[in-house]
Amino acid sequence: MKQNLDDVYAVVDNSRALVLKKWLDSESILPIIDNMHIDKTRYGNEIANSVLDYFLGIINNEKEIGDCPVMRQVVETFLDSGLCVEDVFLNCTVLKNVIVEILYESSVDKKKVRLVTTILDTNLHRILGIYTQKRVMRDKRSALYSKLIEEHVALSITDTNGVMTYVTSAFCTLTGYDAKELLGKTHKIIRHEDMSDNIFKAMWKRLNQNRNWKGKIKNRKKDGGEFIAKTEIIPFENEDGKVFEYIAIRHDITDKELSNIDPLTGLFNRRVYEDNIGKIIDEYENISLMVVDIDHFKNINDSYGHSFGDLVLKEFAKILTSKIREKDLCVRWGGEEFVILLPDTYLDKASEIAERIRVKIDDLIILDKNSNVSVDVKCSIGVTQYYASEDEDSFFNRADSNLYIAKNRGRNMVVSD
Repeated sequence: MKQNLDDVYAVVDNSRALVLKKWLDSESILPIIDNMHIDKTRYGNEIANSVLDYFLGIINNEKEIGDCPVMRQVVETFLDSGLCVEDVFLNCTVLKNVIVEILYESSVDKKKVRLVTTILDTNLHRILGIYTQKRVMRDKRSALYSKLIEEHVALSITDTNGVMTYVTSAFCTLTGYDAKELLGKTHKIIRHEDMSDNIFKAMWKRLNQNRNWKGKIKNRKKDGGEFIAKTEIIPFENEDGKVFEYIAIRHDITDKELSNIDPLTGLFNRRVYEDNIGKIIDEYENISLMVVDIDHFKNINDSYGHSFGDLVLKEFAKILTSKIREKDLCVRWGGEEFVILLPDTYLDKASEIAERIRVKIDDLIILDKNSNVSVDVKCSIGVTQYYASEDEDSFFNRADSNLYIAKNRGRNMVVSD
């Protein structure tokens, strides 16, 4: 593609710092860098700068498309790190989108921008070919990169109305639907009833701002089963800078997620708290914690049986989740004890939430169908706020101590400090 792209070269070269910053700050790239076990600065110095130099070499007719030594090295690193083909795809696609965005903002001729897009897409296809070739050599099996994506990447493409225009066979396998049943439909066909409308409103808000969205989505299969997918949705623009389609890439994390779920209540288990408490402390300044315990639960179990006790736990969990926000973390700690972590929440606000929970539980009456007896359910709650620089154990132990103060004072109350 011998073309005069001097103005493209000048814009990208002059915007080098901005290109690299947008590329490396992308939400899609950060997890990839983490998985490669190198920091962002090192990735920028050792990889990103060289890749950008290579692209500028193509624009300046000094380099051949698809023959970037650095990208060959990156592919090797991806394979060694256990990263997969969609990570290669995302890495290259984010760079392309950043460059195209900057060219449009710099009023570069649209025909030249389209040519640059073609060059980058061609380069991506050849890099994916390199990945596939190396993957095939390692796995001792033959497959083209397109087949690899088709069979192993649960990918769907939709128009701006969310209507599916393309799905891979891997996506069909995951959902249990044939392609003909999915095309022309929206993803509502696999929507799980547990998924809140607020999640999708937040998702579309980001997408409408031409920003990537990622998150975990529980879905419903055709046969009624369910799966949980770590999902990333990427907006794609046309030459006028308008989004015309979205690509969604999914990783099936059902087994991993279910290992973090309490099967009785559907809440997260203790492991999730332990895995996330450090991250939440690092991210938020004001964090509160409440430890909640069902009063006299042993008597309920002894009097009415474990099946009735299980029903109490389920109804109790529903009330807890109805009184907290999406960013709060509610876990079943064990037995009849629950823990709720409230990021970005001062102690007085957390105490108000705890009192609302206590009052709602105080109104909870569950009918034992076997004895036709109505059982009142009560709870005690200990609340505290995180102090800067304290360790995680002292944070938890203070809330736990407040719980036992509430119990010693007669139960069915909130104690906070």
